[in-house]
Amino acid sequence: MATPPFNILESKPADTDIVSQFPADERSNRDIIESAIGVEHGIGAFGAEQGGRHRFGVGSNAARDAITTWEVGSLWLNTVTSPAKLQRVVSINPDVWEDVAAQPSSTSFTTDITVTDTDPGAARGPEVFLYRNSASPAANDIMGGFVFQGEDSAGNTEEYASIDAQIVDPTSTSEDARVRVRTGIAGTTATRLNVQAGVYTEGATGGDQGAGTINATALFDDGVQAVADINALTTTDNPASSAFVAGSTGAATNRKFRVGEVGGWVPLEEQTASSSASLNFVLTNYITDFEDFEFIIHALRPATDAVFLWLRTSTDGGASYDAGAFNYAWVGYRSDQGALTGDRSTAAPQIVLTSELDSIGNTADSEAFSGRVMLYNPAAAVHTRITSHGNFSDAAGNPIDVAISGIRLAAADVDAVRFLMSSGNIASGKITMLGRRKVT
Repeated sequence: MATPPFNILESKPADTDIVSQFPADERSNRDIIESAIGVEHGIGAFGAEQGGRHRFGVGSNAARDAITTWEVGSLWLNTVTSPAKLQRVVSINPDVWEDVAAQPSSTSFTTDITVTDTDPGAARGPEVFLYRNSASPAANDIMGGFVFQGEDSAGNTEEYASIDAQIVDPTSTSEDARVRVRTGIAGTTATRLNVQAGVYTEGATGGDQGAGTINATALFDDGVQAVADINALTTTDNPASSAFVAGSTGAATNRKFRVGEVGGWVPLEEQTASSSASLNFVLTNYITDFEDFEFIIHALRPATDAVFLWLRTSTDGGASYDAGAFNYAWVGYRSDQGALTGDRSTAAPQIVLTSELDSIGNTADSEAFSGRVMLYNPAAAVHTRITSHGNFSDAAGNPIDVAISGIRLAAADVDAVRFLMSSGNIASGKITMLGRRKVT
């Protein structure tokens, strides 16, 4: 091929036609022929053309914009700026250009880096983008991260910690991801904390439990382990009526309500009567973590008129409840319109929470019994003790206050408690059981 009669980078008049400077038989090689289109600031402009479309050019932006045959991806080197700036077409008709920044595969800095954004608006900024340009993204792919390195005592370069992002689900429009915090312990770097919809520690059973949740294997309060295993406080064989949270069924729903401070009271179960023969609370799943128990009685009303409210205990997990003539002793008083009267039994098949001086009626809610019963350290093989304080009304609507203290006559650990009427069922009302978490 002949050499052009002048250097195409030299300044030429705007109407110079470089194509005409080549021999006629070589003018068809459009991929190497440049056409001059203008001059600005003494710098010649030209564009490399192929197939009727321009692919590359050099010169001023004004010269670039005079060309109307660009394609997406075409390049232009602006030689008017200092330093020269490389640009590319991102869309055409009209042509939209963007600067092409250098993309080093690896860059090292030996000083601090400050990224500043002076935009006064509320939008996020400045921003740093870590773009993993993978054509086949898959679950568990590590997207990128920040690695904190340093030397060890032997001068080796070691990874001490890192923060990275990981794909959970790359499905379009429903992408999921997690952020992992990793630290080096005993020479090994591993994930310690994950942030997904919720937050969970590595190794916690079930992983992410959803928005607003924290899932961990243990909870400490000032260095003291408060909860060794949250799951241990939840059982799958609790009665369906024992769900504590209103409107829920099943213990798993209520697990988050069962984590209390050391020594604090925690709601454990709630049972509602509906023509029930008795309301039974089995303690075997709680006595490891809880020392004392309180039962709050809400308006228990009998189905049969003129009966007493009884309490019995079990030592075999509720398989049977002790009801022998010499199992219990109790003492108490009742107050009726200012009169204080004592009552007791030194050998009985139950502890009578209402005393036997007045009975509960079934004709109105005002006659129902409400009160509190304390059960002290039932796990100890001693003479288990209870105290009770409650009130109800007689048929005339007069309030009756009653306080009872009771004891098991035989030393044994107690692992279940039964509430029942002296005759007939419990028509309505409920009992809530709370536990006081052990201090040590």
